[in-house]
Amino acid sequence: MAQCTIKCVKLQRELPGIDPDTPQGKAALIMAKAVGGEDLKKRIQEQVSMEAWKMWTGHLTMVINEYRLDPASSEADDVIRQQQQGLRDREPEGPRGPLPAVGRHFEPEGLHRHAVVGHVGRQLA
Repeated sequence: MAQCTIKCVKLQRELPGIDPDTPQGKAALIMAKAVGGEDLKKRIQEQVSMEAWKMWTGHLTMVINEYRLDPASSEADDVIRQQQQGLRDREPEGPRGPLPAVGRHFEPEGLHRHAVVGHVGRQLA
């Protein structure tokens, strides 16, 4: 199947769609199917541009790293499903609701968020 132009639901313009004949397109559709089944895979292929998909996977990588999620866990699956909504929104959101407690939060020794003082003498949040 040749790459086609679609009206991207996220970016609201005509853009190249996800081409299943390319390695990136094939990986995108495999991931979509793993997260939401054949129906989600079909909707993403028909409505999401490759540009929007790359933006979304970059955002998803940030969320996975920020919350130290194991991408193979069921907790991560729930967060990924929540993040799928970001493909239809103009601006991606952070995770909705409480996140699962996975992994340990790491802060370098001696560095605590509440103790960091900026160069103008204000505490950073």
